[in-house]
Amino acid sequence: MSAENPVIAVVIPVGPQRHHARWLDACLISIARQSRLPNFILIVDDMADVELPDLSRQVGGDKLPEIIKYSPPWRLGVAHAFNHGVAKAFEHGADLALMLGADDLLETRVVEALAQTYLKRDGRDGYYWSEVLYSGGEIDGHHQTVPCNCAAVTPGVWRETGGFPVESAHGACDAAFISILMIHKPSWLVHVPGMPSSRFIHRLHEQQATRDGAPGIDAVRGWLTDRYVPTEWGRYGV
Repeated sequence: MSAENPVIAVVIPVGPQRHHARWLDACLISIARQSRLPNFILIVDDMADVELPDLSRQVGGDKLPEIIKYSPPWRLGVAHAFNHGVAKAFEHGADLALMLGADDLLETRVVEALAQTYLKRDGRDGYYWSEVLYSGGEIDGHHQTVPCNCAAVTPGVWRETGGFPVESAHGACDAAFISILMIHKPSWLVHVPGMPSSRFIHRLHEQQATRDGAPGIDAVRGWLTDRYVPTEWGRYGV
């Protein structure tokens, strides 16, 4: 990382569900229109057979940064796709990996505000989050704070925690992970200030009540939070 220019990657899992691929072009356009472009985009093709856009053409009137495609050999699911994608982004030199759903839209100053907040904190480890505004479906207009999507993490966070717990893969993976951070690492929760509306991201969910999660998610979240210990083994012992 240079003193004034952190390397920022946007990590986008694209699963086989229809709503993932349907909004991907709009998602990429919102990235191309950022006031400060990310250094690269890393797409995790989670059995979606994604066709990457031709980088020689313009998208929405703007140019996209480099796109790296990672195709795992088996179906991962959202939590594991984020875990793999974030790790791959760090392998490619990212200081911050911004997690974004394929059906999400970034407002224009997200990456710029993320870089500014990171630099103000002198590049310290953290879970840098912005608010979410849901659009469409039964939760239209609902705000969510400290979400998974539109949050960026540093290598140190993934190194110590291992990312989203594997046990949370079938529910709201961010709920368990954020619960762990709130209890055990509250200093890592860093708010990235938004514009006056604080609406940095729009989720286009079309009747998908993601807030309901999977049955038993609260029990799983509590169990994981109570039993959390930082990594103490192998080359990442801390």
